[in-house]
This record gives sequence, structure tokens and C-alpha cells, in this order.
Amino acid sequence: MALAVLAMAAGDGPATFSVSSVRVGHNPVGVTVSPDGRLAYVPNSGPDWGSDSSLGSVSVIDTATNRTTGKPIPVGNTPSAVVVSRDGRV
Repeated sequence: MALAVLAMAAGDGPATFSVSSVRVGHNPVGVTVSPDGRLAYVPNSGPDWGSDSSLGSVSVIDTATNRTTGKPIPVGNTPSAVVVSRDGRV
């Protein structure tokens, strides 16, 4: 699956928008951004592509590059959210 990313910039002139997509795991159900804005976490409620497991996962996205960092992290069944503490710990 892919997650659509919308960026907006405003300055002295008219606002500009850009849209891109990031490939994440199966059935993404939300997104949580780290307090410093460097990482985004996407819970995937279905199994990863090519996986024999029925468990869900969490994809980690580097927001500077709009690319995932490594493979999705396996977690329990149907994750629905990710919580990040103020110090950036998941």
C-alpha cells in the first residue's frame, strides 16, 4: 500500500502544495509523527507483502526523504495507533 503525503509551504507569495506517496505495509490505518518531526510511524493492520505471518506491523518513514527506513516492524494483530513520547521513544 502507499501512504499519500501532502506538504504545504507558505511565505510572502501564494501557498504551494506538493503531493508524494510512500510505500508502507498492508492496510495502513493512521500516522503518528515524532515530536521533532523527523520520523513518521504508520500502523499497518494487515500482514506485510510476502509474509507468512498474519500479524500487523509498523512502517517507519524518514520525513526528510519520504522513504521508509528498513522493513516494517512486526507487532501484534491489527495495530491501530502508535504513541511516541516527548523524548521520541516509541
